[in-house]
Amino acid sequence: MEELLYKELTYDIRGACFWVYKEFGGAFKEKVIERALILELQKRKHDVEAQKEIGIYYLGKKIGSYIPDLIVDEKVLVELKSKEFITKQDIEQFWKYLKGSQFKVGLLVNFGPKELEIKRVVYDIAREKQSNKQRLSTVKATNVTNPRQDPRSRSASDQRPKGFTLVEMIIYIAIIGIVITGFINYSLSVGGVRNKNYSAATVQANGREALSVLTQKIHEASAVLTPSAGATNTQLVLDMPGANPNIIFDVSGGILTMTPTGSPAVTITDSRATISSLTFTNLASSGQRPNIQIDMTINYTTPAGDVQTGYTKTYRTAVSTRP
Repeated sequence: MEELLYKELTYDIRGACFWVYKEFGGAFKEKVIERALILELQKRKHDVEAQKEIGIYYLGKKIGSYIPDLIVDEKVLVELKSKEFITKQDIEQFWKYLKGSQFKVGLLVNFGPKELEIKRVVYDIAREKQSNKQRLSTVKATNVTNPRQDPRSRSASDQRPKGFTLVEMIIYIAIIGIVITGFINYSLSVGGVRNKNYSAATVQANGREALSVLTQKIHEASAVLTPSAGATNTQLVLDMPGANPNIIFDVSGGILTMTPTGSPAVTITDSRATISSLTFTNLASSGQRPNIQIDMTINYTTPAGDVQTGYTKTYRTAVSTRP
């Protein structure tokens, strides 16, 4: 399985957000949430900087600045919201801030009135400084006819009537039409490839996040309550050690959620990719240490339902509880 960037750090930040939400829910403004989250992260031995100005760069040069709510361990940006739900515009804006900065990973966290939303945003493209290139201009040489030249000494080509004949005009129009048609087809093809790549990246990012959280929690669990040995179920119920509440994983509206007993559900995947199938099979026999096989299918369908740019990926892995 591909290793998630800053996996342990982002997981711990998620845990801190969960405990703050468990205490306050979505009842307070962002500033109150920020102060509580700082205390929780510092308790977990993290270095937290609040409202620190960071640079926005283009072509290697600073062109402006951006002030995130929190920077954790100088690696992860955290942007806090307290609203009904996170919008597509919120995610796109945060992604652009991340793109312009020197950071690669950010968490967009919404302490909503109904649930805690956490969106993991990644911009991991090499930011190479580009050198300025000189623009070269081409000078087109033009032949000038000597106005004092004897007309009788000019070539036949110089004495032809200027302008296009009807046949030439038809040929030129046909060539232009072919060029335009080719350009349109090329543009449509490039657009389709880009959409396909975006669909695949979205599905893979959600798949990695889901398997990462499931693996972590199964490792931490002291027992698996559902499914029982040899059984298959669409829910995974884990008995967590000590005084920690049991955790239930299931799919709601195509989104994977994690629900600790007595607490609100936490979304693991987002609405851009839909989990169409998720089953948990306990491969262990009775009396053996639980070994959970995870079968998950994630789909991305474009708003127009275009199957050519949609994307589907099926995951299968097995995870055991630790002795």
